[in-house]
Amino acid sequence: NCVEQITRKDLLDYKDHLYANGKKPDTVLNKLMVITTWLRHNQIIEITGLLKSSDWPEKRQTSPQPFIGAEITAMMECATGPEKLLLRLALATGMRKGELSHAEFGDIDGFGKFIHIKDKPFYNWETKTVSSKRKIPIGDGLLADLHGTGLLFPNTYGQPDDHIDRVFEAVGVRAGVRPPADDKASWCHRWRDTFATRAVDSRILQLRDISRYMGHDAEEAGSSNMLNLYASYAPMDSEEV
Repeated sequence: NCVEQITRKDLLDYKDHLYANGKKPDTVLNKLMVITTWLRHNQIIEITGLLKSSDWPEKRQTSPQPFIGAEITAMMECATGPEKLLLRLALATGMRKGELSHAEFGDIDGFGKFIHIKDKPFYNWETKTVSSKRKIPIGDGLLADLHGTGLLFPNTYGQPDDHIDRVFEAVGVRAGVRPPADDKASWCHRWRDTFATRAVDSRILQLRDISRYMGHDAEEAGSSNMLNLYASYAPMDSEEV
C-alpha cells in the first residue's frame, strides 16, 4: 500500500506484529507515536480518527528510581574510560537510551556548550517526539572530554549500540548496585531519573526548563505532575547503599 492508504487496520496489524515479536507495551506505544507523529508532521495523511483511544497500548506507570550518591560514586570508580564518559553524559543530560546510542561528536557545540538532540537520517533513526529535538547544556569539565569524530558510543561494528543499556547494567553489577525489588526501569532510565531528581532538587532551574531539557512533550511540559514526582524523591544522598 502507498503511505496515503494507511488505515486504522494497518496500524492495529502492526501493533499486533510488535506484540507477537515480544515487544513491551512501552516500546509498542513509542513506535506507534513515531509513525503517527511522522505522518502528521509531513501532512501525508489525516491522523484524527485513524486510531481510537482504546487502540493505544496502556502506558506503564512507573516511579522514579534515581541512584543515590554512594551508588553513583561506586559506579564511576569501577567504570572504564568509555564507560565513565557514558555515565557522566547520562548524569549530566538525562538523555534517553536511543539518544545516547545515536549521539555523535558533531552534535556537540563547544561554543554554545550544549549537545543537540536531533534526528539521524543516516541511521534511519528519529527522536521519540517532536519535543525531543532539543539542546541540552553541558558543563566545561565534561565538554572538554567530548572530542572526536563519529558516534560517541558505537558498538563493535561502528554502528549505534542498540544494547547500550547493557553497558550501564554491567557497570552497576560490577559496582555492587542492586536494583530496587520493584524496579521496572532500565538501568539507563535510572540515570535519567537521577538527572531529573537532582535538577529539581537543586532549585537552580525552572521546572519548565528541566522539562524542556528532558524532551517532554507538550502535555508533559504543561504539567508539573511528573517533575513534582521527581521532587518527592529528593534529596537522595541522605540514604545509604
